[in-house]
Amino acid sequence: LAIHLRDSGQLSNAELWPRLRHFVLLNRPRGARQTAQLLGPGQDKTLDTLWDKPARFLARLNQVERANQPAWGVIATLRLAASDPAEAAEALQAPWALALRPEWAAAAWGGVARQAALRLMPEAAAWADKALAMHTRAPAGQGLTDENLAWIARAYLRDTVQQPQSWLKVGAAIEAMSAQSQ
Repeated sequence: LAIHLRDSGQLSNAELWPRLRHFVLLNRPRGARQTAQLLGPGQDKTLDTLWDKPARFLARLNQVERANQPAWGVIATLRLAASDPAEAAEALQAPWALALRPEWAAAAWGGVARQAALRLMPEAAAWADKALAMHTRAPAGQGLTDENLAWIARAYLRDTVQQPQSWLKVGAAIEAMSAQSQ
């Protein structure tokens, strides 16, 4: 069905990339691979290359096709965040990452903040700040998912002990969610 929708022009790459990000964020390799195959020839091989060794992939990012280079950089960063959020945050300081469109930067920082919140890392709130700032600059409906915003709210909740003003950030994260998720 997805192949038919893509071939008939009812499903575009612009709709597939967020789906791929979602599968990677949730560590669902099968769904990620199927989505990568829909993006075009060889895209599943790129995903396979970065899946187990995202840091190595990021080190060689300049060898990736320029049109999709930032997108694959974000995908690799999300994979890296699953094992080392601090290293993924460092990777987001590279020139390719600083030039990301707001929706892609929000997704990348949101993935890093989510993994840091899962590990109860103190840096989670600072990385959540970056994700939420980019999310507010992204076009409506793009950037962070409700699930990611919920993890950002959790990161801020942990931060309220040392920083009472983080309650305002908890509210901002919840306000950014859809009405149903709120």
